Amino acid sequence: MGTGRDRRGGGTEQADRYGENLANLIATLRDSLGVPDLPFVYNRLNIGTNYPYEGAVRAGQEGCRKMFQAFRWSMDDIELSSDLHHYGVLSKVELGYRLADAMMGLIGTIPGDLNGDGFVGVEDLNLVLGAWNQTSPPIASDPTHDDFVGIADLNIVLGNWNTGTPPSGNSPSVPEPATISLFCLAAGLVGARRR
Repeated sequence: MGTGRDRRGGGTEQADRYGENLANLIATLRDSLGVPDLPFVYNRLNIGTNYPYEGAVRAGQEGCRKMFQAFRWSMDDIELSSDLHHYGVLSKVELGYRLADAMMGLIGTIPGDLNGDGFVGVEDLNLVLGAWNQTSPPIASDPTHDDFVGIADLNIVLGNWNTGTPPSGNSPSVPEPATISLFCLAAGLVGARRR
């Protein structure tokens, strides 16, 4: 679904209707497939493009994210070409990786199972800790989908620790000392917060 960036017309009116059109697309897709809670992933329009209606489109995207619990990720740090309008080859590859990360973050059925292996453990903890304090993180590291990795994301992993079935054929992971230290610190923060 385009944003009107190709300048074929529509201008302000088209940009103002972007959120409504995106909402209709999500609802129609879910209805047509008979899956009312079908995950829907999309990327947010960059800040700083030369697209004059960037604010209206971003507002429409944010409204849909809240209304449909759709998942989106930021592209603000992905480099645009010199025309500030298109993406180069490497940027398109990065967009593909981010979409794959977003989908991986959604396939787990257990809260806190960020890597989708059916078990909440050290690898999921490492995803959160590896993106700690980041804004616009990889979606698999942000189970709250609020564009920030922090204590709320850590609580989801720790609150579901050892839930699920460990992947077959794998012995339990032994965390590195740094991971154990961060885990202890996080557990202490969670414990202190509950008091």
